[in-house]
Amino acid sequence: MLAAITDVDTSGIGAVAEHHWQGFVTRGALSGNIAAAGRIDSDGDGWVGIGIAGRYQFSNGFFLEGSFMPGLYRRRDTDLGGSLQFRSLIGAGFNVGNDLSLSVTIDHLSNGGTQSINPGSEAIMLRITFR
Repeated sequence: MLAAITDVDTSGIGAVAEHHWQGFVTRGALSGNIAAAGRIDSDGDGWVGIGIAGRYQFSNGFFLEGSFMPGLYRRRDTDLGGSLQFRSLIGAGFNVGNDLSLSVTIDHLSNGGTQSINPGSEAIMLRITFR
């Protein structure tokens, strides 16, 4: 999965790459799996994490997705209050065929109050997923 991001806080741009392993749970239209992601922005800030992701697939090709991943943040320009950052993500999209989907997501990085400084960072993404 590849994505272009817009950093709402600094109006920067960046990229995200993700890998989702085979689903470990499926209940009807809902599936869950382990996922890993990496994110870098034009300021040189980077983040990598691993966690869980879920997807709810509607019969008409549309879907909702979400994930939660703890990870490590490397600061170049934007101080988020520490290297431990949690990413939460929500999005919606549609399948363009059996092997491709497009979605729009918003994610939030935060240290969850584990540090005295916790400004957080949001990114809006256009995601292209190859299966």
